[in-house]
Amino acid sequence: MSLSYALARGPFARSMTRGTTSVLAGDEHLVSGGAVLVCNHWSDADPAILLRTLPVEVGFLAAPFMGRLPVFRTLLRRAGSVAIGAERPEPWREQVRARLVGGHKLVVFPEGQAWIRGQDFDAPMAPFHPGFAAFAYEAAVPVVPMVIVGLQSHVESFRTSPLVRRMAGDPEELRQTREVLRYDRCRVQVLRPLAADRFAGMSKEEAVPWLIAEARAQMERALQAASVAPS
Repeated sequence: MSLSYALARGPFARSMTRGTTSVLAGDEHLVSGGAVLVCNHWSDADPAILLRTLPVEVGFLAAPFMGRLPVFRTLLRRAGSVAIGAERPEPWREQVRARLVGGHKLVVFPEGQAWIRGQDFDAPMAPFHPGFAAFAYEAAVPVVPMVIVGLQSHVESFRTSPLVRRMAGDPEELRQTREVLRYDRCRVQVLRPLAADRFAGMSKEEAVPWLIAEARAQMERALQAASVAPS
């Protein structure tokens, strides 16, 4: 484990998840070797929750603005993450492929930042961007769906002022966000992997929508089951 990853999993994750209790379920589905891990994304603390809860080392596909912040850019790269649009040390898509082929696990939030724009904390998952499926197909690695289930949560005011967020380079939609979802208790649930041999015989045009549909269906079922189960 690199020092940067240890810092991300330690002080950073602890500061972002202070007051949150998280548990893990389904860790037997965490495959060895490279994989694309896809997860729902309803709180800015989600990456920290995964860092703190998952027993394996993971990187993240980060929003473009994260790669424009000098400190975060360096920390992301050294911790094994990739910012969309980054061109150093090589184009970001090549960085993603190299990490997956090299046996690393990369977390992707396929909803993107829709949770920020919508501010509807009871809404279903937003439409998925197809990138995660294309990455898995091109690198011939499995897709592992996951969900963060909020067992108890609350909405609070965003702690950082719009001025500070602008100085940090945050996009306009993030600067104007007034509220954010915080988990008091949550469960990270790892679901059944979509093995690479299940889509190896497909064309990319066939595999990408299939992976999106299969991953989303599993995630929706898990979230629905959690919503009707006693906490």
